[in-house]
Parts: sequence; structure tokens; C-alpha cells
Amino acid sequence: STVEDEPSTSSRAWGWIALAVGLAVASLVGLLLWRRQRAHAASWSTQLTDLSRRSLVALDAVLSEGSVVTGQIQALAAEARSLEAQAPDDSSRADATRLLGPLDELAGALETDRALRLGSPPPSAEQLSYSTAVIHQHVEALQAALQPPSPGPPPV
Repeated sequence: STVEDEPSTSSRAWGWIALAVGLAVASLVGLLLWRRQRAHAASWSTQLTDLSRRSLVALDAVLSEGSVVTGQIQALAAEARSLEAQAPDDSSRADATRLLGPLDELAGALETDRALRLGSPPPSAEQLSYSTAVIHQHVEALQAALQPPSPGPPPV
């Protein structure tokens, strides 16, 4: 007669222990990655809020100093571009893009105005008036982009 070898209960127990340890490690890694992603999203959101605040302050400088602050607006646009590239999700990327577009357009208008004012021959009063009007349009567009989104219509 032959005796069949039955798997020992201790080897089965070690299998279950290894499975439990593996699941615990995987859960811990998942939790750490989730917390890291949330911290990145919170930091990113704070940076966008700060950029929006500084952009609003820069609008006052544009209205009072004109194209003298072109570099400041260009720097804000570059920061918005960087935030757009580092956005943690599509919604955040859309928020950065909503700010980046008007900043880029305002920077372009200021650069054009600066070239006009420093160019030769001197600009006419009509050219200066038009350039100022274009800048004011871009300022208004940026102000609109900086307004918090209005809530949707109330539920019926």
C-alpha cells in the first residue's frame, strides 16, 4: 500500500500569510500614492489661486502704467503655461488654460503697444488710441477669466 502525501497545513498557512502581507503592502502603497497625488493637487490649486491674485493686481499696473509692465505680464503667462503643463487632472488643466489664454493675449497686445510707442516714426494719436483700446479689451477679457465661475441654474 502507498501513503499519499497530503500538503501540510503549515505550508497552506504560510501561503495565506504571504497573501495577506502582499495585500497589506499593496494597500499601503496605494494609500501613499493617493495621498501624494492629493497633496500635489492641493499645492497646484494654491499656486493657481496665487497666480490669479497676482494677475488681478497686475491688471491695475497695466491700466496705470501701460506697456511698461509687459515683462511682468509675460512672466505671469509663462507661470500659467507651467501650471497648465503640471495640472493634476483635466479640470485643473482647463482652469489654467482659461487663465493662460487671456494672459498671452494681453502680453501680445502690450508688446505690440510697446513696439508702436518706441518705433520710428512716432505713432499717430489714432494709432495710440487704437492700441490703448485693444489693451483695454484684453484687460476686460482677463478680468472675466479671473472671475469665479458662476454656479449653474438652480434645480427646478
